[in-house]
Amino acid sequence: MTAGNSDPPRRLDRARRDRAAGLTADRERRRQELLDAAVALVRREGPYASMEQIAAECGITKPILYRHFGHRQGLIMAVAEGFVSDLIAELAPSLVSTEPPRRILERTIDAYLGLIERDTNLYRFLSAHADPGKRDLLTALIAEEIAIVFERLLAETGLDPADGKPWAYGVVGMVHLAGDWWVESRALSRHRLVDRLTTLLWSGFEGIGVPDRRPAVAPHTPSPEE
Repeated sequence: MTAGNSDPPRRLDRARRDRAAGLTADRERRRQELLDAAVALVRREGPYASMEQIAAECGITKPILYRHFGHRQGLIMAVAEGFVSDLIAELAPSLVSTEPPRRILERTIDAYLGLIERDTNLYRFLSAHADPGKRDLLTALIAEEIAIVFERLLAETGLDPADGKPWAYGVVGMVHLAGDWWVESRALSRHRLVDRLTTLLWSGFEGIGVPDRRPAVAPHTPSPEE
């Protein structure tokens, strides 16, 4: 077969790939539009907005809504992932900070409580609509991100980084439940709650040898070639 005879099939394959890529991009755009509409409705109407209301807000039926997300829990998970992305963006400055560990802990707790204070409806929606077996999906997503930071801090201070993940789950679980209580009761200020939780948690970290300082970095000595 000559090169000239093989060009049309190649062009056809390329055209099919381009069309498929275009359809995939269109589906992703539509999925994001539906997700944005769902989040906007929950923020406006409250945490008990129904799937029927969300579908109506999007101008589609509930089965079509689910088709874009695989199933009902697919939509809940997409909302949860967006919420966690917003939280991680809030946490980013403290997670990469070179400040003392206690200050990082304090800022992390404050960022978490600050987000659920500002976005209470969305936060409560995730708890209200998660399947019983996935009530902790939000805390698990957050804990996995926090674990990375804990593992790094432990390694820097000469402790076992393997402890980072269980500690992260424990800390996030505690702050999450305290936040659930606080967002409903508002029995004390956010500042006081952050201070009380930080004090309680830090006493435990100190007890196992985590210092309230970052290890000193040795000054760089130029080599003869530099």
